[in-house]
Amino acid sequence: MLQAIVIEQLRSGNLHQAGKVWALKGEINLASADALVDLVRSRLARETPRVREGLEWLALIRRVPLFVLLDVLDPAVVADLEKAGYLQVGETGRRWVSLKDEYVGEVIRGWMDLPRRKELHSLVARAVGATPADMDVEELLGYVAWTLDCREPVEPAFALAAAEAANKLYDPLFALECLSQIRVEDPHWAEAAQQRAAAHITLAEHEAAVSILEEVTAEQLSELAATAYATTSSISAAPSCGSRAATTGSGKSLPEQPLIFPGGRGRP
Repeated sequence: MLQAIVIEQLRSGNLHQAGKVWALKGEINLASADALVDLVRSRLARETPRVREGLEWLALIRRVPLFVLLDVLDPAVVADLEKAGYLQVGETGRRWVSLKDEYVGEVIRGWMDLPRRKELHSLVARAVGATPADMDVEELLGYVAWTLDCREPVEPAFALAAAEAANKLYDPLFALECLSQIRVEDPHWAEAAQQRAAAHITLAEHEAAVSILEEVTAEQLSELAATAYATTSSISAAPSCGSRAATTGSGKSLPEQPLIFPGGRGRP
């Protein structure tokens, strides 16, 4: 915020150099709660419409690989954003790009209405990977979080992958938010149930975890691949704390899950 105030005062001419001393011509008024918003609005008002749109887009997505940014925005706009000091660009790997000043993104997100969020969301649809496997964890979680924030539907495969990643990062609430996008008629329903149970276990809601697993039908289980056993066994082991099952408040035990092979067969 201090940097923003200094930059704004320099640009407006209120902060100037007199000999070897920097001085203010007038008073800086930060008394009102809207002072920071006014500061950002004033700064953005001097930018071109294309630069403002780029800032809005980055404020929503928060963090994006450089190659995606260059695919979505005109490279000349990206150059203008960098020249103006708005961007922070990583030096290695996928060269992640974000807004250098986080408060700018916070202010922009605060004044942006839902229709505008949806409009900007459509810009990135063509630039994201075709499958979750095309993204790394940070990119996947960022994209799904942004999509949910824009009130846009998340494809079941993306929702499931993001939920699994969130559970591994001990963020069960976000995992459950992702899984709310998966319906019972979707092919990922059984795997989604596993992740729901895992999230509830992390929240110490063992009875809810048991109920979710009990609701999965044999037909839905038959759609699981053999590799689903790794997820299922980790769910049943998570709350055990040295025992083979966790007892819920109602006296029910979290059941051990059998190894599920395609076709719904248990381990011989």
